[in-house]
Amino acid sequence: MNKTWKLPSFMRKRELKQYEQKGQLHYIYNGNEEIGFYVLEEKKFKNLFVSPEYRGRGIATQIIRSYIPDGITICTTKRMCKIKRLIMKLGFHFTGEKVQGKQSELEIWSCAA
Repeated sequence: MNKTWKLPSFMRKRELKQYEQKGQLHYIYNGNEEIGFYVLEEKKFKNLFVSPEYRGRGIATQIIRSYIPDGITICTTKRMCKIKRLIMKLGFHFTGEKVQGKQSELEIWSCAA
């Protein structure tokens, strides 16, 4: 993992290492350059990160779309953020379920395969 990235506070490096050991941490590359990562725990899509200089290029859209046929779920905060706008655009809907995250309550979103 690129050590120069400033990760959001809810992405804890120790936890990411555990996901990596379980084979659930997937790196995103542009050629040989590591530009981000995401965690997929069974059908739960977690911790998507794209390096700031590569944001706005459709990378997150492409990755999420590739897993829609698998019937994945994604958690977001209550506030309207970029990822929530994106998954709504991709056809995800709020399931009505909420879980407690590390820092706040999270809404569970699903997209029927």
